[in-house]
Amino acid sequence: MKTVFMKSIMGAALTVGLFAQGATAQEIQFFRIGTGGTAGTCYPIGGLIANAISNPPGSRACEDGGSCGVPGLVATTAASNGSFGNVNAINGGALEAGFSQSDVAYWAQTGTGLWEGQPAVEKLRLIANFTPKASTLWRARMPALPRSQT
Repeated sequence: MKTVFMKSIMGAALTVGLFAQGATAQEIQFFRIGTGGTAGTCYPIGGLIANAISNPPGSRACEDGGSCGVPGLVATTAASNGSFGNVNAINGGALEAGFSQSDVAYWAQTGTGLWEGQPAVEKLRLIANFTPKASTLWRARMPALPRSQT
């Protein structure tokens, strides 16, 4: 699991590096990452990613214990209302990246589901897949089911 997470962070750093190509060492480029609420699990992960890919001008060199991120990049984490809000903010230019559930991203890109009747978000691209999410089926509390008499 740790290896998958590290590969995801490295993939994110590579992708951000491609976005920031052509920037000089003194030029600052900002990269905003929408996560979810500050009490959720995605917010601290977004902070870790932002820290890993940032390398502001004037910061200590990587070999001296400083940031090893993309030169000139300042990544920040933005608390948001989750998947739907992040996709809308990316589409509107308020965020450069954001966490989203796969179904919400699919609906946005295809104009289906929650995006039915709205234009598809065609510029949406996957950077990394962090964890598979399992679903749990819940039921209301009720008496035990009768046992079979066979």
